[in-house]
Amino acid sequence: MPESEEVILSLDGLCIGYRETVARVNWSLRKGEFWIIHGPNGCGKSTLIKTALGLISPVQGKIQWNQRLPFGYIPQSVGIHPSVNLRVHDFISMGSAALKRPFSFAQKGTPSGRGPGIAAGANELTSVNSEAHENLVVKRLGLEEILGSNFWDLSGGQQRRAILARTLMVNPEVLLVDEPSSGLDRPSALRFYEELDRLHKEDGKTILLVSHEDHYLDEIQNVHRLEFQNGIFSEGAV
Repeated sequence: MPESEEVILSLDGLCIGYRETVARVNWSLRKGEFWIIHGPNGCGKSTLIKTALGLISPVQGKIQWNQRLPFGYIPQSVGIHPSVNLRVHDFISMGSAALKRPFSFAQKGTPSGRGPGIAAGANELTSVNSEAHENLVVKRLGLEEILGSNFWDLSGGQQRRAILARTLMVNPEVLLVDEPSSGLDRPSALRFYEELDRLHKEDGKTILLVSHEDHYLDEIQNVHRLEFQNGIFSEGAV
């Protein structure tokens, strides 16, 4: 997809972490781009994406989102206890309501315009209740035969695709993906990365992905790269 000048996310002088783990990040994500945040475990990659989402307050700096675009977040874990008997179909259907607007923080973690808490618009929900849309998503990701299965009985690759399907139910224009290949075998990881590449090139999704692994990144062409090493932030191209 051609990139545009429309800014989706901007970070201005951002310092993140429970202490200052990454200092003075100045960076922008534009519509149509695919960025990979790469670096070793524990360097601050996931902290950056969680801070951008408002799940963690920044130490300092400003985060600004384009509030008109719906987004989807694919975390490393689903946040549901394995004792819960959850059919795959029900799990995917949970994605029909999702956050439309992410969080906007000003200096030192204060949400802009509102005092402590969430910035204006962050709790608005958007729904895609079309059964036809769900069927298309399920078919695209090859999940038709396992809709009646327990989510916890699936393989790691199947679970990851079910999480992606749930996220796509809101038809987001922006995807934030945290360590998608964690715990997956090589074929499952490659399939997931290929689907992300397809979502970017064919569907025009803007994607920000976090990964500590190098060997899958070559599967995605024409993407930008943010490198974290010892608290230092740098840009490049894959």
